Amino acid sequence: MRDGIPPPGAMDMLKAGLRQVTGAMPDGIPPKGAMDMVKAGLHQVKVCKYDADRLERKLEGELFDKWNEKCEVVKATKIPVDTLPDYLDHMQEAYEGIDDKVRKRMDGILFTDDSWEYQIVEWKFNKGADSGARYGMMAFGRSPDGNFVDCMLTTAVEAMGTSSTTYEHEQEGFQPDLERSPSYFRSIEHGNSTWIGNNLSSLNRLDSALSEVRVCQKNAEGIGRTLQANFLSWAETCNVKDYIGFTELHTLVDKIGDEYGDKKWEIQQKLRGIQFCKEFDVKVFEFTFGEDFCSGQIQFGMIAISTSGIQLEAVSCLYQLDFTIAPVKVTKETKKYFLGLEIGSSTSTWHEGAQLGHVTQRELLNFCRYKALREFQNKDLVTSINSVPALEYV
Repeated sequence: MRDGIPPPGAMDMLKAGLRQVTGAMPDGIPPKGAMDMVKAGLHQVKVCKYDADRLERKLEGELFDKWNEKCEVVKATKIPVDTLPDYLDHMQEAYEGIDDKVRKRMDGILFTDDSWEYQIVEWKFNKGADSGARYGMMAFGRSPDGNFVDCMLTTAVEAMGTSSTTYEHEQEGFQPDLERSPSYFRSIEHGNSTWIGNNLSSLNRLDSALSEVRVCQKNAEGIGRTLQANFLSWAETCNVKDYIGFTELHTLVDKIGDEYGDKKWEIQQKLRGIQFCKEFDVKVFEFTFGEDFCSGQIQFGMIAISTSGIQLEAVSCLYQLDFTIAPVKVTKETKKYFLGLEIGSSTSTWHEGAQLGHVTQRELLNFCRYKALREFQNKDLVTSINSVPALEYV
C-alpha cells in the first residue's frame, strides 16, 4: 500500500484466479467433463463491473491504517459421489466463513436428481469488528456418468479500516480544605489518689518544650497551597490527655503508652526515666510513608511528666496525619471506522497511582509540625510558635 492508497481490490484477485482455472469458453463447444461443468457454472455468475470500478475509485481517496486482502482458489477433482457428504464436512472445518447455515445450503446438491450439471453456493461473512468485504463461492460440476463431482472453492477477503483512540483521565477523591483545623479531642485520666490535684507543672513543661520546636511558617504555607491542588484522602487529629492523681509510675506509663499504638513499648521505656528526676519530658516525632510517597502517616507530639511528693501528673499531646493520594481513573476508548462510518468500539478502564509532586519529605514534615503547633496554640497548650526564616534552620 502506497501513501494510504489501497491496492487493487480482492475482487480483481478473485477474477484473476478464476481466469487461470476457467479460461475462455468458446461458443458452440459443449462441455465435456465435470470441471467443464464447474467452469460453465462460474461463467453464469453475474457481476456489475461499473459499480465495482466506481467503488474502487472511491476507495482510492481514502486513507486507511489497516488494509489486508487475500484471494484463495481451491480445486478438487473426481470426488466420488458417495463420499461427497464427508467432503462437505471437511470444507466446513477447513475454510473460514462456512457456518452451519451455509453448510446446510451445500447439502442441496445431495438431493437433486441426475439432471443437474453444476451448482453454485455463495456466502458473505464478517469476522468480529473488522471492516471490509468477505466473500465465498463454491461451484460443483458433475461428471457425465454421474459418479464423480469436481469442486472449486474461491474465497476473497478485503479487510480495511481506520481507528481512533482516546484516553480520558478522571481524578478520583476530593480536595480537602487544608486550612481547616484538625479534629481535636481532650480528656482527663484520673489515678488512684484521693487527693485532688492538677497537672499545671506538666502543662508548663509542655508549653516550654513545644515553644522551642522550630518550624518554617513561610515554607509550610507554600506547601499547603501545593497540597491543596491534590486529590487526597486526608485525616488529621489532635489528641490531648491530662493525667492527674497517679501514685504508681508503671500504671501511669501504661496509660500513656496506650495512646501511641505500635510505639507503646518504646514510649514506655523512655517515660520510666521519671524515677530518676523530678520532671521529665519526651518528644515524639515519627513518620512512615507508603510506596512511591503516595501515602503515609505522620505523628508529632510531646509527653511531660512531673512529680509532687508521691503524686505523679502528666500531659500528652499527639498530632496525627493519615493521607493517601487518590488514584487517577484512565479510560481508553478505541473506535473503528469504515468509509467514515463507525462500525465498532471497545473500552477499557484501569487506575494509575499518583504522587504529591514537588513536595519533599522534609517539607511535608515541617508542614505537619506547623499545623500541630498552631492547633496546640489555639488550645492554649503552647504560648508561642518558634518560626524560623528558612527550612534549613529547622
